[in-house]
Amino acid sequence: MNVAETKVTQALKTRGSLSVSNTTVKYSVATEISTIDLHGNRIAEYDHSKNKLKVNFCGYATNTTRNRINAICEALGFNTWFNIKQDEVYQNVMRVKQGVVISNGWIEVTE
Repeated sequence: MNVAETKVTQALKTRGSLSVSNTTVKYSVATEISTIDLHGNRIAEYDHSKNKLKVNFCGYATNTTRNRINAICEALGFNTWFNIKQDEVYQNVMRVKQGVVISNGWIEVTE
């Protein structure tokens, strides 16, 4: 985990807000939801009250997006990880299938 990912995950765990290395974390007290944006694209939403995480590659199967999402999953204690091979997103070695995708590219992380 690099310095930016460490700062992002720390802000996420402490319900803080920050902007670092093209990544923005915002926490809403009203909804108890943290949002994580990378280059202006929403790549994750975490509901602190329900311990629910949703991630989205936003059409960018890049190492940076994958690394941010994997760091978030690890920091929040989700036993899952993502990898990219030939522009396909894989979750825990299996290709992300249509049934896992909620809508508009959102993937609910449950493990």
